[in-house]
Amino acid sequence: MENSVLIILFIALVILAGLVFGIGHVLNQRILVLQQQVDELTVQYKTLQSRMEEIQPGEQTEKTPAAPKAAVMKNPPVSLGERNLAVMPKKEIAVLPKKQIPVSTATDDIAPEVVAVIMAAVAACGYAPTSIRAIHRKKSVKATNWVMAGRLAGMK
Repeated sequence: MENSVLIILFIALVILAGLVFGIGHVLNQRILVLQQQVDELTVQYKTLQSRMEEIQPGEQTEKTPAAPKAAVMKNPPVSLGERNLAVMPKKEIAVLPKKQIPVSTATDDIAPEVVAVIMAAVAACGYAPTSIRAIHRKKSVKATNWVMAGRLAGMK
């Protein structure tokens, strides 16, 4: 029993050591690639630095890089909720002419609760409530014999 447990532990340790060496090799390769990229960027930096020296001789040397300029704030910070007019100018609001909305006539006997339910259903389907132009009852169609026969035939 002990021998089988020791064999399993030995196999687990060998697999773990192999994984550690494998991961170490992959990470080493990545580090080498990054080092090559850093070397290439250093060469490019030196090339650009020499070109700058050719364009502007004597102003800036490689030994003494220019000190970064202090950041100058154009607009001072404002506290939360305030409005800095220099940053965010006041926008003029366009006034649209009022649109005449048809008022329901005496023939429409739809309760306001029904209208509210219809509007909620339209909004729940993802449409804007303004997409409803009018709500009215469906005009009844006289049920002729042929209409009733068609309805009954569809119910089979």
